[in-house]
Amino acid sequence: MSAPLPLEIVSDEEAVSAFFPGGGRPDPTTPLGSAYMWWLALLDANEYRTALESLSYNPDDWGDYASVAAELDGWSMMQNVHYSPNAPEKIAYVKFMPGDEWSMRAFGEAPLESAQILTIVNCPDGWWRVWGVSKNYFPSANRVIHGIED
Repeated sequence: MSAPLPLEIVSDEEAVSAFFPGGGRPDPTTPLGSAYMWWLALLDANEYRTALESLSYNPDDWGDYASVAAELDGWSMMQNVHYSPNAPEKIAYVKFMPGDEWSMRAFGEAPLESAQILTIVNCPDGWWRVWGVSKNYFPSANRVIHGIED
């Protein structure tokens, strides 16, 4: 039997504060801000299609966003950003964990058996944009920047 994850159920406002402490707001010039805004737009892709396209590295890769919305259905965004070891100024990752019933805040670390990985790229205009989603896999800098498999 595995130990419970170090999460506490909180209000939506408290969860947002955990993502953006000190009264901060999501901002597409940060990887977490861009990922958060993209995720919120994906939750209502029909209404926020323009926002999704603006926050996507290559909008044509996503089609109507229905398949990625289905892929991430039942997953919750985590609040930490992980940077590519080979290109930290260019590539970042945000994890999603199974579960979407409540707003939660983490108070510790624990291993996950499965995670969806959102890859975000820093673009020349200063905005970070979502490049892709992968399950249990952090795409390498070569894969993201050059399209080369390692």
